[in-house]
This record gives sequence, C-alpha cells and structure tokens, in this order.
Amino acid sequence: MSENLEQRVKCLETQNRRLSLALNELQSKLESLQRILATASVQPMSSSNPVTTAKAERLNNPLIPESLNKTLSVISQKRNGMITSDDVSKVTGRSRHLESGYLCRLYEKHLVDRNRVGKKVYYSVSTIIDRKN
Repeated sequence: MSENLEQRVKCLETQNRRLSLALNELQSKLESLQRILATASVQPMSSSNPVTTAKAERLNNPLIPESLNKTLSVISQKRNGMITSDDVSKVTGRSRHLESGYLCRLYEKHLVDRNRVGKKVYYSVSTIIDRKN
C-alpha cells in the first residue's frame, strides 16, 4: 500500500511541476502583452460599427510590419472578404509563396481567419475583436 501511495505522490509532484512551468509561461506571456498594450496608442472607439472600427485599427497598427499590412489591406478591400494567397499575390505583385507565408503569419497573430475549401485556403479579416496576439 505504501508503494502505491509513493507512486501517487510522485505522480502528483510531476503534475505540480508541469503546472508550475505552464503557469510561469502564461505569466510571462501576459506580462509581454501588458507591455505591448502599455506602449500601443489606444484610441476610444467611436459609435460606429465596432467590427469595422477594429478592422481599421488593425490596418493602421504600427506594430504590424509594412509587408503584412499590405497583405492585410488587400484582404480587407475584398468585398466578400474571402481571398486566396494567389488572389493577394496578383494584387500586390509579390509571389504566391511569399503571400502564403504572410497570410500564415497574419493568421498566427489572429488578424485573419482562414477556411479550407477543397485544396484552396481562403482568408478573411478576423471578425473576432477580443482575440489577443
């Protein structure tokens, strides 16, 4: 019985260490986000549509590199909002491979949504306002 108890204690200690590491990592990310928010210029939202306002703020975000901003602006100008990397490359004049990489980075930053239909991947400006980078 004591061996079983020792195994349980070791298991709990291992889980405790893992949780502590995960908590430390989350705390580090939270502090990083707080630093970014502290340095970003925050403008009050107008009474207009909050989704449209959030899209406009993303397009003018100085924390997004110009290359990604250009890709994001092409997506936001698309009427139905759904566009492929090939479509973006035709507008920007850059290669499809490069645009695909930029779109992936924008997706990782939660600035665009993506939807796979068959072999094609369609992107649109994210409609979720409260996502964090």
